[in-house]
Amino acid sequence: VGNLFLYYLFCFATSLGDEIFYISFFPFWFWNIDGYVGRRLCIFWGAFMYLGQATKDILKIPRPTSPPVVKLEKRYSLEYGMPSTHAMVGAGLPFGIYFLTRDRYLFPSMVTLSGAIIWCSVVCLSRIYMGMHTLLDIVGGLLYVFSLMFVCFYFSILDKVDYFVLHASLPSLIVTCLLIPICLCLFYPLDRNTWSTSRGDTTIIIAVCSGSLISHWLNYNLGQMN
Repeated sequence: VGNLFLYYLFCFATSLGDEIFYISFFPFWFWNIDGYVGRRLCIFWGAFMYLGQATKDILKIPRPTSPPVVKLEKRYSLEYGMPSTHAMVGAGLPFGIYFLTRDRYLFPSMVTLSGAIIWCSVVCLSRIYMGMHTLLDIVGGLLYVFSLMFVCFYFSILDKVDYFVLHASLPSLIVTCLLIPICLCLFYPLDRNTWSTSRGDTTIIIAVCSGSLISHWLNYNLGQMN
């Protein structure tokens, strides 16, 4: 490490795609800002993270070799590299926030877009700095998440899923938010007897999305929210 400013900047940027960020960001958004946007963002996050992680284990493209790369982060070393799910999170969350709030709130679009671009850029650069991804991994992750974003927002998929879950009957909720997520985790593209950090992280993400949707269904049906 030759530059402490860059090191700590990119350590922070890397944390924007880790559990510490998730367990802070989503509850803060639900409790203090807007559950309407938060639910849709959580659904989108769960979908693109599952697809991104599963694609890694299907393609099996290794991370950069060390040497010559110096790996400053050991946790994800056993995972494959393409696409970068950190890049997907770095683009999916800030740009998802922008598209979900632009017709709901009044705010300066250019300022918000600039913030999203900076957020995304710093996260993506951090993965190269940390020695965890190649430029191709980053580009692949960005193309992947922006393609999914286009499909989800153009066809209003997030609105339809959110409306369906909130107004679902109890049997429909059990199928949608319990049985389907369990099947997704069981039939993740690895041997069912094989564990990996990517499979473990994906299971946690799916569980968080399911729990969030079930809790909002409960609040809505108990009359605790509009």
